[in-house]
Amino acid sequence: MEDNSFASHVMLIRLAAEVKVFNVWNMLFGVGLGNFQHSILDTGGVVYVIQYKSLLQNLYVGYMPTHSVWASIFVELNIVAFLIILMVILYYTILSLYLKRFDVFAFLGGLVLSSMFYSTINEAFYSVIWITVIASLERTRSRMADKRTVIPGISRPVTIRGTGVVAHSPRRDM
Repeated sequence: MEDNSFASHVMLIRLAAEVKVFNVWNMLFGVGLGNFQHSILDTGGVVYVIQYKSLLQNLYVGYMPTHSVWASIFVELNIVAFLIILMVILYYTILSLYLKRFDVFAFLGGLVLSSMFYSTINEAFYSVIWITVIASLERTRSRMADKRTVIPGISRPVTIRGTGVVAHSPRRDM
C-alpha cells in the first residue's frame, strides 16, 4: 500500500462521480452532506480505497472527504443545487471580465483550481473568500452604474436601457 497524494485525490474524485451516478436517487438528490464515506461502502467503492493506506485509515475512523470542493458539492448535493452553484460562479466570472476586474478574474480562477484537489469547503476562510470576491464585484458594479455620462449639448437625463448609464438627451421643448 503506497500513498501517492495526487493519484489518491484523482481516485477520490473519480469515486465521487461513480457514487453520484450509482443510482437515480444519488443522481437527483445527492448522498447528503458528509455522507460520501458511507456511500463508498454502499456502492462497493472500498475496493479502490484499499490501495491507499491513509485513505483506508480515514474510512475506518469514519472520515473520508472527497478532497475536492467541487466533487463534494457534486456528490453530496442535489443536481439542482450543484447547477445553481455553478451558474453563480459562472455569473461572477463573466461579471469580473465585463467589469475589467482581471485581478478578481485571476483570483476566481485560482480559487476554483486550488479547490479542485483540496477540500476547503468546510473551512471558514473559504466562505469569507467567496463573500469578499462577490462583495468586491458588486461594489464595482454599483460604482459603474453610478457614473454618469454627459454628452455635450444635451441637457435632459435619460437612462440607457440595460446599462445603468445615465446620459442626457436633447430637450424637446426647444
